[in-house]
Amino acid sequence: MTTNELYVGTWRATKAEFWRMPEPNVRRDRRDLLAEGGTVILVLEQCGNYSVSVTMPGEKTAIAPGRWHYHGFWGKPQIDFYISSIPDPEWGEIPSFYVSLSGDTMTLWDGGSNFLPFDYGWNAPPRAIIGVLAFEFTRM
Repeated sequence: MTTNELYVGTWRATKAEFWRMPEPNVRRDRRDLLAEGGTVILVLEQCGNYSVSVTMPGEKTAIAPGRWHYHGFWGKPQIDFYISSIPDPEWGEIPSFYVSLSGDTMTLWDGGSNFLPFDYGWNAPPRAIIGVLAFEFTRM
């Protein structure tokens, strides 16, 4: 079994949080999608396709498809997500997460640094350290 095959499957989030850096304990800057009643489902296919769906109470389910790739760049296991809505992504536009797997639990996180400098609507200057993502999934 290849490393990619270990991650193939349907995963349900048991943790889906993001917060602004460098203030992780400021309530207005922290969101926990599951505590807000949401669900996150990630499907990783053997062929390299993925889809992630997010459902929040009272809202239509949002689905984002694309391609995923596992690798050990920079000495740590990572999964890159090539979002299909970005036809020709440049560096920095590809969401990349450090990944760990323990049995049927997979953790994805962006490292808590400027690894993924995304703006989640907080209107920070470009390339600022503005968001940290942390997910934990259980295989369905």
